[in-house]
Amino acid sequence: LEPLGKSRFGCFYLLSFLMSVLGVVMFTAGFFTDSASRTADGYSLRYFFFIFGGIWALGWLLPVLLMFRIDSVRKKYREILLQQGQFGRAVVLKSEEVGNSEGSPVTVKLRLEIHLEGLAPYQVEEKAEIPILKLPQLQVGSTIEVLVAPAIPGVHMGAIKLIYK
Repeated sequence: LEPLGKSRFGCFYLLSFLMSVLGVVMFTAGFFTDSASRTADGYSLRYFFFIFGGIWALGWLLPVLLMFRIDSVRKKYREILLQQGQFGRAVVLKSEEVGNSEGSPVTVKLRLEIHLEGLAPYQVEEKAEIPILKLPQLQVGSTIEVLVAPAIPGVHMGAIKLIYK
């Protein structure tokens, strides 16, 4: 199911960026530290800055790069949906809240039977974030409109977007 809304990683991006900058500053400080300087427990301060600066810079940067990749894949699916998507309908076979129900949106595990013109009906089961006010539209047995992208080799039956009224 196509994710709703914008990236959920915004706050983490900012924190990771700041921590990576701190790591780069620490690593750079290693070049300007006197080689005779020692930490309180006797280790070289220069190596301390090199090692921990590098760990901080890369340790915070790699998850950010991974999340950028996740966002780019989501964007790719959205583009495929808009360019090649086919409108159809889906019958809700199962609807189960699996996430935190205190806020909006709510994570729901859905089993849908997809009906597209020219294809035999097929079932998909995935999780989706649903705005809390739209949950009544997803009761078992209800029919909703969907936009389905064609199958992508090596992925799954295709990306799906729920269309709310």
